[in-house]
Amino acid sequence: QPPSLSGLVGSEMCIRDRTYIEFGLANEHIIDLMFHYPIKKTDFPDLLVSADKAFGMLLKRLQYLHEGNEDSVQLNSISMHAYVHGLLAIIRMNQRIDTSAKTTFFKASSTVKENLEKMLGAFVKSLDFS
Repeated sequence: QPPSLSGLVGSEMCIRDRTYIEFGLANEHIIDLMFHYPIKKTDFPDLLVSADKAFGMLLKRLQYLHEGNEDSVQLNSISMHAYVHGLLAIIRMNQRIDTSAKTTFFKASSTVKENLEKMLGAFVKSLDFS
């Protein structure tokens, strides 16, 4: 049985979002400039444009899964954006913890990077495309 369109696009989204997270880890200052919320983006129009383009790419991918339902596209896009940025923040926090700490957060957050595809795939499957 061939994979469904949503399955194919969902897999593509997982790969791209994993790549986005890897970019964020390698270029944390760029991500901070684009998405660090205390910075007033209207004072830095190029940052606003970059952040909007990054979100626009996510929005465009999710439009494949929606049949013209603009409300679902908007909600799922912002949900995916929040989830990906949350995972990126968790990985970054984990990298700053002294490994001797052995806290429950350190143990749990240490599993995120190695399970990105699984976590992203499960999240995409949980989105409502109706």
